[in-house]
Amino acid sequence: MLYMAWFRFTFGQAGLVPTMDLWKHPEKTSLRVIATGIVMMIGAYIIGRVDFFPEPAGLIVTLIGTLTLTNGVYVWMSVIGPLSEASDESE
Repeated sequence: MLYMAWFRFTFGQAGLVPTMDLWKHPEKTSLRVIATGIVMMIGAYIIGRVDFFPEPAGLIVTLIGTLTLTNGVYVWMSVIGPLSEASDESE
């Protein structure tokens, strides 16, 4: 529910998958998403080592962090990296 509220607030429409056509500035935002994914992975490691949280909490945060990191890397590769149209034209 929290993710769906964030999605509606960020993109101005209901949905679950942030496709690239919804991003206003994918060049800058993809780096923020990658950084957020890395922070979530570090947080998942810490949560997995602390006895205060239930055992599957680290796995759940790892899953969310991995999905976030994968999304950011894909957008970066599609806009700036080797999958971009500019790299196809240079070959």
